[in-house]
Parts: sequence; C-alpha cells; structure tokens
Amino acid sequence: MTGRRGLPVLLALLLGAALPACGPVSVNTIAVSPDGKLAFAVDPKLKYSFLTDAPRCDIILSDTSGNQVKRITANGRHNSWATFSPDGKTLLCVECTVVEEKKETKILFPKLVLYDVATGERRLLRGDKDYDSLLFPQFSPDGTKVAYMTQKHLKVLRVPDGALVASWPRGLDSGEAPGVLGFRWVANDGLFVVWGKEELASGDIFAATVGTVTVTPGERAKLPAWRGKPVEAVTWCIPSITARRGTAVVSLFDVKLPAEEEDITRAPLGLWVYSNGSLRKLTRDNRRYYFAEISPDGRRLAAISTPVPTQGEEADADFIPASGELVLVDVATGEVEAVSKGACAHPFWIDDDRLGFVSGDLTTETTGIVVLDLRDKKRLNLTKALAPRLKALFARERARQQADQGGRP
Repeated sequence: MTGRRGLPVLLALLLGAALPACGPVSVNTIAVSPDGKLAFAVDPKLKYSFLTDAPRCDIILSDTSGNQVKRITANGRHNSWATFSPDGKTLLCVECTVVEEKKETKILFPKLVLYDVATGERRLLRGDKDYDSLLFPQFSPDGTKVAYMTQKHLKVLRVPDGALVASWPRGLDSGEAPGVLGFRWVANDGLFVVWGKEELASGDIFAATVGTVTVTPGERAKLPAWRGKPVEAVTWCIPSITARRGTAVVSLFDVKLPAEEEDITRAPLGLWVYSNGSLRKLTRDNRRYYFAEISPDGRRLAAISTPVPTQGEEADADFIPASGELVLVDVATGEVEAVSKGACAHPFWIDDDRLGFVSGDLTTETTGIVVLDLRDKKRLNLTKALAPRLKALFARERARQQADQGGRP
C-alpha cells in the first residue's frame, strides 16, 4: 500500500497539467465497448500508460482473448482516457501535445478527439491552446452529448460538432465553495454530481452534497440546480463514482458532520447508492472501498477493498492504496464477496459474467491486465497474451516509418 501522493502525479501526466492533491478516482484507463472490445493506452515501450511517465502513449483496441489487436492512434502524442460511445462505434479520448522545453518534456494543450472504431477516422470534438486539463470525459447514455470537467468548469458538449450545450463553474480554483468534485451521467439530460461545500482535513477532504442536475441547453447557472433533496456527506477531493441505469454509487466516509481530521483518519470509507433523490448506505463493515464499478445488469459492484488503518498503523485522512482486495458487492443487500485477495486495482466489467482488473501495485511496473470469468474463476493474463502481438505491431510500424524516411532510423 502507498499514500495517495502517486495518483495526483499519475493524473497530472494523463491530463497534461498540474492537479491538486486528490483522492481515488475511476480513472477510466481501460474502456469496454458494448461488444466486449477493450481500449487502453500503451507507450512505445509496451508499458501501460498508468504505469509510466512516458510522454507518448497510443490507444490500442483489443479483444478479451489477446488474439486481435489494433492501433487506433499513431500521432506521436499523448493519448489517454479512452471511452466508447454507447453503440461502440466511436471512441473518445484526450489527445495532448508533447512539447520539449529546456530539456523538459511537457504534456500540454489537451483536446477531446473522436475516432471511428471501424475506419480510424479522426474528428476533433473540442480543444484549443487556452484549455486546461480535461477530466473524466463521458458520453451521455444516448451518445448525443459528452460531459467533462476542466480545472474551472463542468461542461457538456454536443456530439459530433462539439457545440457547447451547458457549462457550470466548478468554483474550486478560487478556494470558495461550492465546487464540483465529480460527476456521472444518470440520464440523457441528467448528471449525478458531488458538490464540495467546505474543505476538511488539510484541504483534500470535503464536506460535500450529492444530488442531480438537469442539463439544459444554454445553461450557465451556478450549481447547484438540484432535483430532489441533497444529502450531506464527507468525500475526497475527487470522489470515486460509478453510475448505470439511473443509479449512482459513490464512496463516502462513514462520519457525521461536522467532522474533524482525526474523525476521518480511521473511519470506514463506505459505498452509498443514490437513486430517486435519496442516498442509501450499502456497506456497513469496517473497511474502505475504492474504484467501484457497476455491472451491466446493475446488480453488482466490483470494487477494491482494504481494512481501515488500526490504531497502531500510521494513517492520514487522505491515505489511499495503490492496490487492494478485489470484491463483489450486491447492490440490493450490500453483501460482500471476496474475489481476489492479491494486489488488485481498477476493476472494469466486460459483461455480467466477466470482470477485468489491473493486477499488481499501480506504483510499480510489475502489473498486468487480467480478465476473470466469474462463472468458472478462470483467469487470463491479457498483458502477457497481447505482448507478442503488440511488439510485432509496433515493429511493423517502425519499419514502415523508416521506409517512408528513406531508411533513416
């Protein structure tokens, strides 16, 4: 286990700008299409982008057996945060320019880019040199809009022309509440939003409100514009949120407001379900749950779980693990089932019976993507299966590039 300090560095690398220290997030490193294809970022040294500070990363498309692989981007830039449209025909990613300045490599000018999965055709959705970091881009359930956060705003764009549909100031960069900490789509015109009200615990933990906001064309209002009664809670600077079928799940500390830092340091981090304007406590044990993801049928959660630090262990309020135990949580009952007791991170659902996750500690390079069949418990190390095909793919492209340059390396 490690402190949370590694994740802000990771996010800053992926997003192309400095970020404030923050808690666990659903990084969306590995995207899954409706027909089970995977999209993720790989650097030229064949390491996954969340394991390395390599400035140039490309989006790779593969099946879940490791038999088929396709390179989506080959532009010499930093491509990350891939996510599929609901019909699986379009891939959205963040594309950043790599700039060399005074012997320092910088990842700058993030853009939202759309790729046709079948043809590879690229279309710029939004971006210019005045934009700051682009966080958590997500398609609406009907695929007609994309929502994302910058350092200053929560924005919604129209697909495919990139027209601005709605925008709200996040409010955090000025140090004043309110501030949008995180969001997920719960309807074609509705976002579940975690909204920070007051900083706690050295500024990385917030007293927060959760609720929904309606996406109204031309909206420029200040949040919140809630539907239903908001519920106060305590959460990270960037909370772990997942949503599907109109239901959202968020990780929140099991403490009562007002809360002091010492109250949070050894408090459980529970899973809470938000639906129809109310928040329901799902897990009630003395553990912490991170990176939760809802299954396609909405019945189960896959999450990373760790025990709450004991009195004899060093702990901070903003302490999070780089890995933990992989568990399944029943959304109706809160029953928890351990799936893998090894070092796991970032679970993602392929379908209702197959689950993927990162095996290993995110702060090291000894990791891999694993596909687990929940029916027979069989596992496939996808990283190992893909390695020879990726190596051959990159070798062919290097040879073709050298040939185009007249044989120059």
